[in-house]
Amino acid sequence: MKRFTDEEIKRFDSNERKLESYEAENAWWYHFFQAAGSSNYDAEYANSLRIDGVSPEEAAEIIKNS
Repeated sequence: MKRFTDEEIKRFDSNERKLESYEAENAWWYHFFQAAGSSNYDAEYANSLRIDGVSPEEAAEIIKNS
């Protein structure tokens, strides 16, 4: 059985964290698009709301009402 070096383990853990981050971001955008429907939206503004921790549904409402 192969033994992994500390560097290999750190690289694997780093890649796992990146993947989890990408999956979370993709999930946010999926829910945002579902809530926004066919409304026009400002992607930069939506992204700033995402970064600020606003839920996708709330972000869609904020953008619809702006």
